[in-house]
Amino acid sequence: MINIIGQTVSSQDGAGRTENMALPQYTHPVLCPYLADPFEECYCTSSSSMVVESTIMYCGGDFRKCEIYAKHTSKG
Repeated sequence: MINIIGQTVSSQDGAGRTENMALPQYTHPVLCPYLADPFEECYCTSSSSMVVESTIMYCGGDFRKCEIYAKHTSKG
């Protein structure tokens, strides 16, 4: 049996022993790193059909050319 609670996975084996494991941070070399926790102005947060192309282009691959990514990354 596996239960997922927040960022932790709890599993129980046949003997009734429970093991808690932290989930790894998901990263993808092509996707924008802010996709999992986007900013309010990110393209991926809009349901407008006007930003679909930008969402695919920036969030799904060319995020280093995105002005929103650049703005938040340079604040560091």
